Amino acid sequence: MNPQLLIHVNDPELGLLGYLAVDSFIGDKAYGGIRVRISDNDQDEAHAAEATHLAREMSLKFGFHEIPQGGAKSVIVLPPELSRERRDDYFKAFGKQLGPLLRRNLIQAGLDMGMNGRDLHLFGQGAGLIPSHYEPPSEYEKSDSGRFTAIGLIETFAVLRNSYSLANQPLTCALEGFGSVGSHLAQYLAEMNVKLVAVSTLAGGVYHPEGLDIKQLIMLQDEYGDDLVNHYGTARRMKKEDLYTQKADILFPCGGLFSIHPANVNRIQCRFIVTGANCAVDTETAGILHKRQISYIPGFVANAGSVLRSYVAKTEKITQMDALEQRIRQLFADRVQNLLTASAANNSSLYDRATRIAQENIAKMRTQHDLTKKTLAQKILSLLKDR
Repeated sequence: MNPQLLIHVNDPELGLLGYLAVDSFIGDKAYGGIRVRISDNDQDEAHAAEATHLAREMSLKFGFHEIPQGGAKSVIVLPPELSRERRDDYFKAFGKQLGPLLRRNLIQAGLDMGMNGRDLHLFGQGAGLIPSHYEPPSEYEKSDSGRFTAIGLIETFAVLRNSYSLANQPLTCALEGFGSVGSHLAQYLAEMNVKLVAVSTLAGGVYHPEGLDIKQLIMLQDEYGDDLVNHYGTARRMKKEDLYTQKADILFPCGGLFSIHPANVNRIQCRFIVTGANCAVDTETAGILHKRQISYIPGFVANAGSVLRSYVAKTEKITQMDALEQRIRQLFADRVQNLLTASAANNSSLYDRATRIAQENIAKMRTQHDLTKKTLAQKILSLLKDR
């Protein structure tokens, strides 16, 4: 997998800071969050590979949902046990080195795993872009982003459930992650009378075949964060990675890269997988799921609620929150139903058909939003020389 652009981001004092991968530019711009990794080895090829995989996922997400911008992703690699002040230095330096691209709006970045509002602010400050998009999001904004991501996941699942005539059947689910997205998703599942039987966080997991108490989980999450699983009442404790193989009808993987892989895919017991994570499954594993007749919806389809909300609010000028939510729900319902119909008509897996739809949309958007006469490579090189 070769991105259109892969930059090793270096600082004269701090050394290698991380990587920026741009899978595609559309209309001279690309967007993707900044993921934080803690490692002694900043030269690890895995960090560059992670940025590359995630940038491709962003391209597919924008393509599937017809958002005319390219996909990018950054990974910043921090040494262990940094002081707060030294961490600040890394984010300011990362922003400074990418500033020429950011200030000309060729690249836009946002929050991702391991990053907080202060980090984002300092990144923008280093790039010379404050006040701007890089102001720290409020607690409401972060919760709202999680809610819309959960809306995309629940609408995707609703289409699957109805397509298989299971609306009146008792169903169970396993959920990876119980932060802003997971807690909202759990509440939506309860409204659909779906029983949550397993939850995992970075601290471990809990399982109860009769169902977990969602109100208790939310209270514990508020007090203990990821450690909620070690304070929950009557339930079987488990390792976090054991969540994927618990008995449930639906699995929502919302964690890291390639959490479902050839070593565990044949032990998965669910009927449906609706993915909240980016790159939860690779192409080989998606093929195994299809052969096992497990309906798998990739993250670039299902977890796009937050980015779609921002795009629709801006382009359709919807300011009323209820109307915006209804619009996002309808877009997901229509697009996922079209995906299921096209997959059945072509006798292809949901993953393969979703990828084809995304790639076709990307080709159309590139035609409509073509690059300027000056080649992209010339633009990038001249901007970086201006530093």
